[in-house]
Amino acid sequence: MMKKGSIVISVAILIVIAISLIMMTGGRKDFSGNILITFVPEDVFSSNSDPNLYSGSQLAILDPQDPSGSFQILTDNFFAAMSPQVSYDGKRVLFTGKMSEEDFWQIFEMDLDNLKPRQITSRDADCFDPAYLSCCKIVFSSNTSLPNFKIGAALFTSNLDGTAESQITHHPHYDASSVVLADGKILTLTQSIYPAQNNGYYMSLRPDGTMAEMFFKGSNRYHLYGRALETQSGNILLIESTDVDRKGGDLIKISYARPLHSKENLTGHIKGCFLSISEMNSNTYYVCYRPGANEFTGLYSYNMSDNSVGEVIYSIPGNHIIEHVAVTVRNQPRQLPSRVDNSLPNGYFLCMNSNTSYVTQNEGFNSISKIRKVEILGLEKIIGEVEVETDGSFYIEITADTPVRFLTKGEDNEVLSGPSSWVWVRPNERRSCIGCHEDRELVPENVVPLAINKEPVSLGATPQQGYSGGH
Repeated sequence: MMKKGSIVISVAILIVIAISLIMMTGGRKDFSGNILITFVPEDVFSSNSDPNLYSGSQLAILDPQDPSGSFQILTDNFFAAMSPQVSYDGKRVLFTGKMSEEDFWQIFEMDLDNLKPRQITSRDADCFDPAYLSCCKIVFSSNTSLPNFKIGAALFTSNLDGTAESQITHHPHYDASSVVLADGKILTLTQSIYPAQNNGYYMSLRPDGTMAEMFFKGSNRYHLYGRALETQSGNILLIESTDVDRKGGDLIKISYARPLHSKENLTGHIKGCFLSISEMNSNTYYVCYRPGANEFTGLYSYNMSDNSVGEVIYSIPGNHIIEHVAVTVRNQPRQLPSRVDNSLPNGYFLCMNSNTSYVTQNEGFNSISKIRKVEILGLEKIIGEVEVETDGSFYIEITADTPVRFLTKGEDNEVLSGPSSWVWVRPNERRSCIGCHEDRELVPENVVPLAINKEPVSLGATPQQGYSGGH
């Protein structure tokens, strides 16, 4: 039988071990399975015109099994904070915030072990909507200046310590609400700002800024809202609304394989609107949902199998919960190789046949006349003009990271179509298309376009001595 003194010693040893473990772990709490939310006061939500940045917003974390008992504000030392994104190991969170009202919004990271934030960016411009890339890098949006004193936003990447910052989108657009897909590509919501503003569309691109192309666009009467979600089953969920203020809408499902031809409205039958969504399992999701115009947005469950909203999980009186993300371990996205070479100043466009188009005549494309010339437009001037080959192909070399649009002309110099949307090439990028306004599911003919047999036509390109990268 153990003596009383031995029991006391054993208990003392256990207490010492417990204290040592607490000191070693820093009193860490396991937040796995918890939900990070952004909430904003009603007056800010109703009057704010920018859906990406809300003054007075705050980040909090809660356990959906015990939301009231676990609710904890994480950014009470900030004037505002929002847009949380959890790391793939579930241990850290990126967010955008500002310590005081006068500060620019910057990107921060918080360790969920000790809840201590550290600043990543230090730009003289607002930075927002960060997301983790693979291999210790992040992507985020930051405001940029456009012609005629307009403000846009481009995508940037950097290391987690803020070094090696690089701008990867180069068009007069507002790029925001980025997510990183399993295949390694970035999916961002982009909206043309100059020379005219449009409703926006989701654009996919590689993390080095190459291969940027339209992924999904609704009709002109719809507005897209916030970050999309890639599900475990390979679909993409997004939010689409007829509300010009873009404060929520219906949940839309599209197929990753055919995003332009697979749109399905999941919640058109449900009164109210949705602001964000995250996946719990294949059928059950969390959503930020607002039942009615005079009600507050709260955190709810959503069942995909019958497209129904469950009971409210958590709400904050006088506030709207506008976004959320689950604290969970996820697979790292694929790490894509890059051919971008910043020591080379130019890039290349190849069009296989400019006469290939799905655009009908009543949409502004003259399908009877053949294209003879292509005019290349810059932000504030015409960069140049190139004659197309007899097979409709053309091949140009142009200064990298320069936004351009294409305008096609016929035999009598008449405009046939365009200007196109803005595009660019990164340093050393070879970018090609099947035609002008071609069907994005079209497979090109197995032919060598005539233009590729010649040196590319140089249009404002920087001379490169000793280098011929055109073939």
